[in-house]
Amino acid sequence: MSRTEIYERPWVKKFKTGEYLNDWKGYNTILIGGPYSDNIGIGEEKFSHCMDFFCGIGDVDWWIKEELDKLTKKEEEELEWICKYKTYLKEEVITIEKVKLLSEFYGCETFHIYRTGDKEILNLIKTLNNFNNLIVNGSKPCSDPKTEIFKGNPNNFEVMTFEEYKEYHTPKPVGLEIKKFEVLLDGGSIVIDTNEGTYFIDNRIGSMTINNIYDAIPESLEDYSNMLEGETLTDTIEKLIGGLSNFKNDFYQTTINHIITELKNKLK
Repeated sequence: MSRTEIYERPWVKKFKTGEYLNDWKGYNTILIGGPYSDNIGIGEEKFSHCMDFFCGIGDVDWWIKEELDKLTKKEEEELEWICKYKTYLKEEVITIEKVKLLSEFYGCETFHIYRTGDKEILNLIKTLNNFNNLIVNGSKPCSDPKTEIFKGNPNNFEVMTFEEYKEYHTPKPVGLEIKKFEVLLDGGSIVIDTNEGTYFIDNRIGSMTINNIYDAIPESLEDYSNMLEGETLTDTIEKLIGGLSNFKNDFYQTTINHIITELKNKLK
């Protein structure tokens, strides 16, 4: 290297080439297991090979793209959940407000609390959260007005476990949603329009399939092409019961309640 050349650290070059990344999906390594992040026991160590850091005058941490690219889809999802949960801890649980409360309780400075590490702070907050629940519930029911007032107060140390967080933030499958319920003048057949299609409960005059369920309106009395049977019928009945139970219609409510009862009888 000549005198006129400026030395460039290897990790700086790799940032320029894209081999090292400042963040992955919006998360830096500190939120998962970088030099200043505590391992709180939710699987962070499994992904330690995906990151590295440099400590000097100005510390730097990074993701290693090559290692990230080797992750399976399942591993990527696992890593992202860890990042999301530790972000939640940083932004909603181990906050400066909560650390101030802890420092006031112990009569120390906030930095004394931070120096114990995220894992120990989290363990303490979990303990305080559990104790708050004990205060609320006690060893037996309490009807004292002061207890009711306390129950209405916010829990300053509320925290979700990793599993609770994942369950809470995992999108729930959308059930059958009833859009329209109609009774026809063909003898009383039911047409139910849903987010999954149209269902027809047969009650046509002259029909040989009274009370049978179709996943489309039959074109004639001899059209049985869309009549449901077997497991498909059972699954559809269960979905219709759920959808109709959540559907309200003042004009048809008595009929809807009757249909729900009839559908439940079909499952017996």
